[in-house]
Amino acid sequence: DSVKYFSIAIGSMFAYDFFMYSDAMLFQELSAPLWETRGIINALLVPFIALTIVNSQKQAVGIHVSRQMVFHSTTLVLAGIYLLFISAGGYYIRFFGGSWGEALRVLFIFIGLIVLVLLITSPSLRAKIMVFISKNFFDYKYDYRDEWIKSTNALAARDEEHSLYYQIIQILSDLVGSTSGAIWCKEDEGNFTLRAQKGKIEGRLNPIDPSADLIQFFKQQDWIINLEEYMLDPSKYHLIEIPEEMLHQNHPWLIIPLGSGPHLSGIVLLCNPLANIDLNWENYDLLKIVSQQACSYVDLSESQEKLSTARQFEAVNKASAFLVHDIKTIIAQLSLLVKNASKHKTNPAFIDDMIRTTSHTVDKMEHLLHQIRNPNHDNRPQQVELGNLLLDIYLNHKKSTPCPSLEALETEVWINADKEELSSAIGHIVQNAIEATPKEGNVSIATKLGHDFIYIFVQDTGCGMSEEYIQKQLFKPFVSTKGLTGMGIGVYQSREYLKKIGGTISVTSEIGLGTCFTLKLPIVKKRIVN
Repeated sequence: DSVKYFSIAIGSMFAYDFFMYSDAMLFQELSAPLWETRGIINALLVPFIALTIVNSQKQAVGIHVSRQMVFHSTTLVLAGIYLLFISAGGYYIRFFGGSWGEALRVLFIFIGLIVLVLLITSPSLRAKIMVFISKNFFDYKYDYRDEWIKSTNALAARDEEHSLYYQIIQILSDLVGSTSGAIWCKEDEGNFTLRAQKGKIEGRLNPIDPSADLIQFFKQQDWIINLEEYMLDPSKYHLIEIPEEMLHQNHPWLIIPLGSGPHLSGIVLLCNPLANIDLNWENYDLLKIVSQQACSYVDLSESQEKLSTARQFEAVNKASAFLVHDIKTIIAQLSLLVKNASKHKTNPAFIDDMIRTTSHTVDKMEHLLHQIRNPNHDNRPQQVELGNLLLDIYLNHKKSTPCPSLEALETEVWINADKEELSSAIGHIVQNAIEATPKEGNVSIATKLGHDFIYIFVQDTGCGMSEEYIQKQLFKPFVSTKGLTGMGIGVYQSREYLKKIGGTISVTSEIGLGTCFTLKLPIVKKRIVN
C-alpha cells in the first residue's frame, strides 16, 4: 500500500510513453496530439508521487553538500553580483561621463576589482560568511534542546559530595573536554572569590577585584576569552590584563563569564583540554547558553542562602521579642509587690500572696532560661488540669485594679499542653482585659464545657475595639494600642500557642461597651468533682 500510488504514476507514465513511441515507430513520425498531451498527463500523475512521499515513513534520501562547496559557490555568486553592479556603474559612467567617460569607466572598474580582491582575501569576511552559511544552510552541530535538558538535569541534581559550583565546572568542562578548572563568584562586597576547583590547579587562586581588567571586560563584552588566542594576539581582547595565577596554570584555555553586564555573577577558568579542539561559533554559543543557565542557578542558590539566613534572624528576633514580653510581665508583677510592700508588710495575707507570686515568678524565669538554653527544644505537652490553672491566673491578677472574677469549674478538665505556655497564653488575654478596663469596670473569667472542647470567656467592660482593628491589627505582631509601653505580641503569641495545641481564639467587641475573648481548647479527659 505504501508504494501503490507511486507504482500507478510510474506505470502510467511508462505505458503512455510506450504507446506514444510505438505509434511513432509504426507511422515513422511522432503524433502531434500524443506529444502535446504528454506533458499534461505527466502533470496529472505528479500528485500521486507527492502523496506517496508524504505518506512514506521512510527517511527521505538527502543530498549532502559540504560547507566548503557552499562557501565557494556563495563567494562566486556574491562576486558575480558585485561585478554586475560594477559593470552597470561603468556603463553609466561611459554614457554620461562626457569626454572623460571612458577613462572614468576604466578607473571605476579597476578600483572595483581591487576592492573585490581585498574582500575575498579578508579572513574576517571569510569567517563571517562561513558562520552565516553554517547557521542558515546546515544542521547545527549540537541539539540545543538536548544540551539544555542535560545541563538542567545536571544542575538540578544536587550532589552531597560536590557543591553547585563544582557541578558548574564539571558541566562546562564536559562540553569541551577540559580536565580541570576553577570558579569565582561575586560576593556582597563586590569581590570575586574562589568557590570551587576541579582537577589539578597549580598555586593559590586569589580573589579578583571588581575593578580588574578581566571583570570590566566581561561587564562590557559578552565574550569567552580563549587564552591560546590571547597569548598569540592580546589585541583581540583589547589588551586586557589577565591575572597571573590564571596564566601560570598548566595549559590555561578558556575563561567563561557567568552572566553579563551588571548581572555578572562569576567567571569560570577551564584548563588542560583532552585534545586540541578548534572551537567554532557553535562551541562558543553552547558554552554561553549553559553558562547563562548556570548563572541563574548561582543567583538562585545565593538568594536561598540569604533567605535562610534572614529567616534564622527572624526566628531569633521573634524569640527575643517573646522573651522580652514575658520579662516585662514578670517585672510588672514584682513592681506591684514592691509598691505595696511598705503598706502591707505586716499583713499575713499579703506575705502569703507575695510568697506565692515570687514562687510563680521563679518558675517563670526558670522556664525562660530553659528556652534560652534550648531554643530548638520543643516542650513535651503534658496533661494540665484547667481549673487549677485558671485559679493560679486569677490569684496572680487578684491585686490588679479592677480585680477579675472567676467562675470556678465544677468538673475537672484536663488539657494536653505545656503548663507554663498555656498559663502565659491565657494570662496575656486576662492582663490585656484588665489594662483596657477602667478601675470601676469589670473583668470576668468564665467557662463553658462542651463534649470535646471547653470554652473560656474573658470579658471586660473596657473601651472596646472596632471590627476593622480586630480584623487587620489585633493579631498582627508588633502592633499595639499602648504606644511605646506595649510590645504588641501578647495576643499574637496567645493565638499561635492555642493553634499549636489544636485550639482557637475569637473576639467580639464594641467600642464603648467592652470586649469578649473566646478561647476554645480541646479536652483530653474530664471528671466530675464529688
